[in-house]
Amino acid sequence: MVMDGASSGRIEIGFEGVLGSTLAALEIKEEYKRTLFYYYLKTKEDDIKANTTGTSIPHTDKQKVQNYD
Repeated sequence: MVMDGASSGRIEIGFEGVLGSTLAALEIKEEYKRTLFYYYLKTKEDDIKANTTGTSIPHTDKQKVQNYD
């Protein structure tokens, strides 16, 4: 999930490698759980993007994301 900047709230799935400072990563070992969680967050992506915080640089609202069921 992109946490800061113009792409805040963008949800992507990736592979092993380097992680930038404006991204959040979650490691889930089981493939089916990883895929399920990815698609769950994709359903929330528009809501996350619409509710960023910050005035000049948008930031993903971490509290909002943490409060999803």
